[in-house]
Amino acid sequence: MRYCVTNWTVAIFFLVCGMSVGIPGCTTDPNEMHNDVKVERNIKAKETAARELAAKELAAKELAAKELAGKELAEKNFDAKDSEPPEIPGNESPAKEVSGTEITAVLAQATKIKDKTKGKETTKEPAKESPKEPKFDFKEPSEVGGKTFQEWMKLMKHTDPVRREEAMKYVTAFGPTKSHEALPEIIIQLNRHKTEPNGVDLSVRVNGIMALTMIYRQMAMAKKDPPEESHKKAFALYKYFLNDGQVIMRVRTLQGLPSLGPIARDAIPDVIKSTTATITWEVRKEALQTLTLIARDAKGVPDPKVMPELRNRAKNDISYVVRQTALEGLAMLSAPKVPPELIHALDVDPAVQVRLKVLDLLGKLEKDMEDNDRKLALKKLNAHLSVERDPILLVWTHGTIMTLMKKVTSAHMYPVVNYVKDKDPAVRVQALTMIGLGGKDAKQFAQKEVLDELHKCLPPENGKKFEYPDVNVAVAAMKAAVGIHAFEAVPVLEKIHKDRNAPEFLEVNAGKALDAFEQLKAHLETKDKKDKDKKTPEN
Repeated sequence: MRYCVTNWTVAIFFLVCGMSVGIPGCTTDPNEMHNDVKVERNIKAKETAARELAAKELAAKELAAKELAGKELAEKNFDAKDSEPPEIPGNESPAKEVSGTEITAVLAQATKIKDKTKGKETTKEPAKESPKEPKFDFKEPSEVGGKTFQEWMKLMKHTDPVRREEAMKYVTAFGPTKSHEALPEIIIQLNRHKTEPNGVDLSVRVNGIMALTMIYRQMAMAKKDPPEESHKKAFALYKYFLNDGQVIMRVRTLQGLPSLGPIARDAIPDVIKSTTATITWEVRKEALQTLTLIARDAKGVPDPKVMPELRNRAKNDISYVVRQTALEGLAMLSAPKVPPELIHALDVDPAVQVRLKVLDLLGKLEKDMEDNDRKLALKKLNAHLSVERDPILLVWTHGTIMTLMKKVTSAHMYPVVNYVKDKDPAVRVQALTMIGLGGKDAKQFAQKEVLDELHKCLPPENGKKFEYPDVNVAVAAMKAAVGIHAFEAVPVLEKIHKDRNAPEFLEVNAGKALDAFEQLKAHLETKDKKDKDKKTPEN
């Protein structure tokens, strides 16, 4: 499972604001910490200076972009033992009014929950204006890479494929106010692959389709519509390259297709063909992600051909990553209902990673879960505890149950606490993570074990030889201490922070944990004051 909020301190403050039971929906992905999970990003393309420039210029306007949420599907996995422990972030302001089980943006959009009005206004003050959408503003550069836009456009017709590739990359760096002018020429250059005996150089094709995708996203940011003729030609190119003989070309085409907007739905039959591609699992995974993003029509109804294919891949694909992706798609398109395939996969899928993904998805669906689905899921999860053998999965099963119950209970927190004593550091890290996510309600069950882990970081006063504990476990204990509001940990953290013989990483994170406690204290004091002010009648 992944952090809905990657910042450690902010995640803790989500729990402070009365949302202490939100566990899997907004937590670290157990896949990231589990053994033998090293799924690298599918295919890495070289990043150029031009693309970096465009990214920097456009990052501040992200809210106005309304980009498709495909990024929510992309997920990295790491081995808990081989990866570096996450460093505790520095000082940040506490977040407010955010649910610990908040569903992801894609799931929230799928549920289409409408805000309810809270009664009639009683004041005579003029109504406040609704917040205006951020105005898009982009300063177009006069040159990129030492050349003007027109100079790069001329190079797009060069006989040297290297020059054409460079031109396709650099024109996108001129941003949404200019790059769209390159759309017709890029289409012309890519169409040459259909007619020239030797086709178009692979690197030109790949960077060309990526340039088209970038331009479409930039036009969306600037709220520009592509010329109808170019739009149809671009869509035809995407459909054509879905069947390219090179894997990288098919992957980049699949990744970019949703950027074309509603017209992309016309390619659903072609994308479905890619979900069974035997050349590599990466094509199947990307196809399922794209299929999920383009499945809904204008009324939000998924294409009838999509769900059966997702079910098929979730059940029968030999790649666990593909099965995970299919289950994600089913959850997104079924929300707020819980698709039965999730429960089925929890019981029968042989891959630990897939079963962990099921728990993650159940946590994300919890917010808007229907009562019958909640009861069924709780029944299945409790039954699953008796058959599951993986300790990390057991930790997260207990956590998911508490999420669906919306409370921390001794029946499910004590088993988690027991895993703090496990021999495997990865298991201890996950147990401490779950404890911290239980919030202040978990303190009564876990304070002793959390403080014991922190005391292990202190050298004996008699000067005997001392070996510092696993830093992953130590940092997880620091996070858990703040998460459960264990201010009793402050003296121990101060000693760790002052220990000049301690590993630098441990010392630094102890200091940041102390900073987090200061923020937590200030936040709680402010909250108490506000609560008192509300109770005190005005004179």
